[in-house]
Amino acid sequence: GKSALLAALAGELPVSEGKIERRYKSLSYAVQDSWIMDATVRENIIMGSDFDQTWYGEVFEACGLNDDFCQGDSQVLGDRGVQC
Repeated sequence: GKSALLAALAGELPVSEGKIERRYKSLSYAVQDSWIMDATVRENIIMGSDFDQTWYGEVFEACGLNDDFCQGDSQVLGDRGVQC
């Protein structure tokens, strides 16, 4: 949704309905490519850093991950998605 909107505003994605009126002389846009390691949720969050339970708990909660994974933070993730 958000990426498609930005791409359409930049003229990189065709508009399927309506029109976009662009009134700017120049535009800069850097696409953010998402990626994830073939590893557990915890390993993807701490990314090789030392484990700090307080910080980790705050991050896990702030990202709303409590209900997302059937095996908690030991769930294995990868380029093929969640592996239950």
